[in-house]
Amino acid sequence: MNRIFFTADLHFGHWNILRYQMDRSFANRDDTATHDAWLLNLWRSTVDKKDMVYILGDLTFFKSEDARHLLENCSDANTS
Repeated sequence: MNRIFFTADLHFGHWNILRYQMDRSFANRDDTATHDAWLLNLWRSTVDKKDMVYILGDLTFFKSEDARHLLENCSDANTS
């Protein structure tokens, strides 16, 4: 089944956003790598390749090329 998702404000690579996300269980509030891996795992466990995802804004603080690689990494979602 093809599903449609809308998301925004993921803030990959943004260490300061972790200060405002107190409900996330990270040992170190400056650990963007853990934050980013957590988000990618959630994405991969939820979104299938046939699903459509609209990203409405604030995806990442990475440079354009790194953001492209991030999106390619997200597309490695489940194929079931």
